[in-house]
Amino acid sequence: MIQTAVEWFSKLLIDELTDNGIEYLDLVYEIIEQASELFEQQIKDAYVDGFKECEKIHEEVFFIKDLSEEYYNETYKNKEK
Repeated sequence: MIQTAVEWFSKLLIDELTDNGIEYLDLVYEIIEQASELFEQQIKDAYVDGFKECEKIHEEVFFIKDLSEEYYNETYKNKEK
């Protein structure tokens, strides 16, 4: 399993706090949980944004293809006759 930066940092932080007898670990766990949820949402958003960008590029390619056919027809095809 791949370890995310949030997971790595969380483990390191908890280990350090536990080794040094720091109190309020429940609060630390809550903050880590929030960070993990934020990370998860960022990954999902990036995935969706990637698809949106691909879709936009796909539409642009078809638009350019249409323009290229129009250019060819206007510039060369009409002159062939």
